[in-house]
Parts: sequence; C-alpha cells; structure tokens
Amino acid sequence: MAVSLSLIGAGKMGTFHLKKFAALPPGAVQLLGFFDADANRREQTQSEFGIKAYSDIAELFFVSDAVVIASPTPTHFDFTLKALQAGCHVLVEKPVTLLVDEAEELVATATLNKLLLQVGHLERFRFRELARNIPLHGIHRIRIERLSTASGREQSLDVVSDLMVHDLDLVQHLVEGIPSQIDIHEAKEVKGVWEEVSARLEYPTGTVVEITASRIASENRRQIQIGREQGDLLFDLQNNRVFGNGEPRELSLDALALQAASFIDCIENRKAPLVSGAEAVRSLQLVRRIIDGLTDRPVPSGETIQPDAPTLPQRF
Repeated sequence: MAVSLSLIGAGKMGTFHLKKFAALPPGAVQLLGFFDADANRREQTQSEFGIKAYSDIAELFFVSDAVVIASPTPTHFDFTLKALQAGCHVLVEKPVTLLVDEAEELVATATLNKLLLQVGHLERFRFRELARNIPLHGIHRIRIERLSTASGREQSLDVVSDLMVHDLDLVQHLVEGIPSQIDIHEAKEVKGVWEEVSARLEYPTGTVVEITASRIASENRRQIQIGREQGDLLFDLQNNRVFGNGEPRELSLDALALQAASFIDCIENRKAPLVSGAEAVRSLQLVRRIIDGLTDRPVPSGETIQPDAPTLPQRF
C-alpha cells in the first residue's frame, strides 16, 4: 500500500521534496496534500502537483501516514511535534530545531509513539555513495570547507545552523566521541548574523577537525579532506568526485532522491533511518557549542576568514 505523504512548507526546498517523492516508483507514495501560509505558493503548488492545499494542519496530519517538514527552521519543533503526536512518521529538514532540548523532546516523542523521525542531512546520502568501498578507519585529520557566494534560504539563520550543520553531521559520523575542545578561529558578522565561521575541533582520540562555512565567499566550494592511515582522500561534494584510494572517480547521483526513497523504505520496512533524530541532536549540540563560542568571543565587524587554498597530495 502506498504511503500517504503530506508536506508542510511549499517553498523552494519543499517543492524539491515533492518532485523527488513524485518521481518514486508507482505505488510507493500518494502525495496527499500540503500546508503553506503563503497564498501564492499554495496556488502554484496546487497547479504544479495537483494536490490539495489544507488550511487545517490537524486535518492534514489525521489523513497522512507521513509528513515532510520543510517550513522555516523556527517552526520545525511545533510542526514536527504535532505530526508525531498525530501518529505520523516525519522527515524534517535540517537543522532539526534551534534548541537542543526541543530536539530531544522530538526524539522522545517519536520513540514513545514508535514512529520514524528522520532528519534531512542529505549530504550523508551523497557521502555514503562517494565513500562506498573506501576504508575510513584510522582518521587523524579532517578539513572541511562549505563556501557559498549566496545567502541561504533563511537569511536570519546563522551560517553554523544553516550550512555548517551539514558537515558537523558528517564529522559525527566519521569521528567517535565528543570534541574535548572547540576553538573559533575566524568569524564575520553581517547585519547581526554570523555569515562566515571557521572552527577547530579536537577529539580525545587525537583527531583534529578544521571546518569553515561561509555564505559570503568569493567562490562556491564544498569539499572534505580526510587524513587517514591508508592515505589522504578528497571528497568534492559539489561535483560528486573522489580523489585518492586509487584513480579519481566521479559519480552521477541525486542525494535528495536517495533520501526520499530511503524515507519510504524505512517506513515500509521498519528500518532505522540513515540520519536519525538522535544523531541530529548530537550535531545540534555541536552547533550550539560553536554558536556559544561565537557569543563569548568578541569579533571585530570587519574580520574576515581567508582559508588557505586546498593543496592536494602529489598522488592525487
């Protein structure tokens, strides 16, 4: 039987989600309806997808098996909690919430009601495919850059919560434990919002992670360099390429489509999601530690991050 799916938030990201779910094999999903407060988006979404716009969220949740939450981040907690309380499985965009205690409450509610809570850290799906069959043990160093020339979908959201959270999720996946120390190296604030942040995370195992996120960079770049016992690796997340571990290779993949298919598969077969609510809580804890570090650290308004240009090992 098809999973009846609804959407909260029919903006740019929400529309992307609908397209991916609509493209799943026939019989997998029934696109039931959506909710959005914007009248223009309601009209456009109804016209494009032929699904009903609901004005009553409770009614929408009542008739749905599962819900995708793609509304602005400050609304994630309220919508996700109501969906879980109504008995719906949930895929919620990242960050799961703004506050750790809210995220923990969502995890507890999902567990109590035996429901799936998956969080939209879709870079995990991309990385899974790029890193397939590549040994990733013995990691001693990670360097991550997520640089963008454009502001994010939510301009009031700081760059740590908006962009860096993707990479903090990957770090939590790659490195065991909790950082023993987090230092803020550089940061830049624009109109009261952190737009560029560079941090260093040190783990009890000795692994060091240097991570930079920017929405005001001079170029777009998303990459992870990993130093490990078997040799260095470079994952070009922007172009789906991997250097190291043999010859360079490039993959054709759609991380958002993989995430959509995985969500339905987990519901139908009662599987654990690739990115659970509990994992999202741990990433959010790192987000909050970094933001707290920014708050405690005076940063001149003109201070700018200037990351070194990436240098690849000769064998790459």
